[in-house]
Amino acid sequence: MAEQPQSWLPALKEGMTAASRSEAVKIWPGSAEGMPPYFDYRIEHVLQVERLALWLMGFEGGDLDVVLASVWVHDRFKPQVEGRDHAAAAAEWFRANGSAMGFPAGKILRVCHAVENHAGFVPPLDLVGPDKVEARILFDADKLDKFGLHAVIYGVLAHAAYPAVPLTLESVANPARSLPCAKEIRERFFFQRSADLAARNIQRQTDFYRALKDELGLP
Repeated sequence: MAEQPQSWLPALKEGMTAASRSEAVKIWPGSAEGMPPYFDYRIEHVLQVERLALWLMGFEGGDLDVVLASVWVHDRFKPQVEGRDHAAAAAEWFRANGSAMGFPAGKILRVCHAVENHAGFVPPLDLVGPDKVEARILFDADKLDKFGLHAVIYGVLAHAAYPAVPLTLESVANPARSLPCAKEIRERFFFQRSADLAARNIQRQTDFYRALKDELGLP
């Protein structure tokens, strides 16, 4: 494992946090002007991706600098729910700015490769290989955050981003909105540990929806 990252990591975190918060306050405004948003989906997501990526590293190895930089760069241009071509934009940004932030120059292309290939649910074929473990870790960690009881909370709180769509208890209990293609996604993980964790969390989510439907008297 690489040495603990130095000055570049706080700078990456601060930049991502600022980008995310500036959009979050438009969707989830705080109690007063200038206050933090009452919810910030993108930062919550990035924090979970970081936790999951470090967990995977414990089994699969990889370079800590590359993994952490990839995590904190991958959604920089998707600050909340929208971000067209955000993976390519984030990789290009890091390619241009990584060295100036103090990130090791010899590792920049590995970060860019991971970031460029994390989006979508179909894993790119060129992530296979012993020198691309960090890209596989980012891909799996990013997808793992889609499932689990916390994903139910994401769904409810993030609904404010779509005010034209009514939020009801019945809509919350509809798993079709929160478990799209769950089985197919689970089968596309690179690591078996990822697939196993996804299966557990998908089951927890399914059990929640089943219990909520029963409580609400829904079929």
